[in-house]
Amino acid sequence: MADSSSFLVSDLIASVTELSGGRLPSRPMHGAEAIRVEGFRPIEEADSAHIAFVSNPKALKEAAASGAAVLVVPDAAEESLSKLEDFARPVVFTPNPYAWYAWASQAMEGGAFPDPESGIDLRAVIAADAEIDPSARVDAGAVIGSGAKIGPCVWIGEGAYVGAKTEIGEHTHLFPQAKVGDHCHVGRRVIINMGATIGGEGFGFAPFSGEWIKIPQVGGVTIGDDVEIGANSTIDRGALDDTVVGNGTKIDDQVQIGHNCRIGSHCVICGCVGIAGSTTVGDHCVLGGAAMINGHITIPAGSMVGPATPIVSWGDKPEVMIGIYPAQPRRESERTAVLVRNLTDMRKTLKSLEREIAALKAARSGSDES
Repeated sequence: MADSSSFLVSDLIASVTELSGGRLPSRPMHGAEAIRVEGFRPIEEADSAHIAFVSNPKALKEAAASGAAVLVVPDAAEESLSKLEDFARPVVFTPNPYAWYAWASQAMEGGAFPDPESGIDLRAVIAADAEIDPSARVDAGAVIGSGAKIGPCVWIGEGAYVGAKTEIGEHTHLFPQAKVGDHCHVGRRVIINMGATIGGEGFGFAPFSGEWIKIPQVGGVTIGDDVEIGANSTIDRGALDDTVVGNGTKIDDQVQIGHNCRIGSHCVICGCVGIAGSTTVGDHCVLGGAAMINGHITIPAGSMVGPATPIVSWGDKPEVMIGIYPAQPRRESERTAVLVRNLTDMRKTLKSLEREIAALKAARSGSDES
């Protein structure tokens, strides 16, 4: 774009079309395409230098009163806006304003994966037989193991680690202190944030006579394309086969994925989720924050798990599973806990009362007949 301090809306529209692969159309009206903006701002803060988006139809009236130079609004809002008196301000109609904002923001920032300034810092430690593409960047303190392959436009941040015989795909970014262990494969356009560890030893032990015998974890980890892994998250290497994360999956901070798990494509795994070993999560699943997933189960594609929900088992069909008590004031929560603890006794009492009532009804019926 011509001026990095401002952006022509028509250029943003072209970028959204390109980045979305033509899947997200844009329809500018009232001269929106000819306006320059400095960037996005929230509706209530935007002024004549900004563009704002509206994804919630309930915010349309507020948006109409906004000082933003251009509004990005859902196609379905066109009829509602036309009913507002004298509404003729510049707008961009699109089926999904939130996604439009995401791609347009990427364009403003030079793309989600801008080419790094290539070169290897003299303070990096590189094995003699590691292969590093000339367009890649390796920062100070990074370590690249024997036989590792670093693809085009990869950025290995300060203090990051790439293990032996591990492959890193093009335009992938390891932030400072991110670590990928031996014999792992990381796809293209992957983001691994600070402190994340990929390919640490899986938690595998065999019980024997009251002891726990360590099982060597000789598998690796395979990460698909367009995956993002949050800060301090961990994905353990498999015992025999690889632990796998599918294309396009987004993993938040402080997530633990156990050995031999198979995570599908385009999943969202929110912060502090724990997934025990050998569990399969299907494509397009959403796991809410701090959900606890048992090992050796399969969660079908398209399922959702609510926050802090423990999942012990699952059936064959996709479901939305939520199994927590909403927060309550302390005294009410304590009363609820007491009631829950007493449910077994209360059930026994109820069953006893039902039997007594049934007996009384039977006796009364016999008395009436006589």
